[in-house]
Amino acid sequence: SETEYLNDLGALLWATPLQYVLTFGPLLIILFTSAMWRRLSAGAALTGFIVISALIGVSFSGLALTYTNGSIAQMFFATSAAFGALSLFGYTTGKDLSGWGSFLWMGVFGVIAAMICNIFWPSGALCFAINVIGVIVFSGFTAYDTQMIKQAYSDQMNPEDRNKLAISGALDLYLDFINLFRFLLALFGSRE
Repeated sequence: SETEYLNDLGALLWATPLQYVLTFGPLLIILFTSAMWRRLSAGAALTGFIVISALIGVSFSGLALTYTNGSIAQMFFATSAAFGALSLFGYTTGKDLSGWGSFLWMGVFGVIAAMICNIFWPSGALCFAINVIGVIVFSGFTAYDTQMIKQAYSDQMNPEDRNKLAISGALDLYLDFINLFRFLLALFGSRE
């Protein structure tokens, strides 16, 4: 079984219903704090970024139970290359990508709803569709977020606002990378 290699803490985290808290906890925190994110001070935003990153790191530890190390490394490098190319596209394109936002957010909520349905009514075809749509959505978000950060930046900004923009932009791109990696790994990763 997957849990035979776990220590007591790992078994508590991944062999109990607590695994759902670890899986969905970071997402829920992000959704609840996103409304007030812009009103936070730069220090509070940085603290939130660190907490969210730590929770995602813990939730990603479960990937080592499911996928081979080589597969994780291979998908990490593939995600890095795709993320770099998509971000470069978003930064350099002359096309206005601001219209993509609402479409991409609808995709995120559709993927979340489908993931919840797949927990209760597992389906291989639905899982495949979720992963394909997830790759498309977060590929789009990478280009979109890069362009939005570029457009929002101004030399006239006060240092506090510039720091908040940097932290907010870093969080957006971090989440794009993490989600793109997770969906690519689910599509192409080799399982243990």
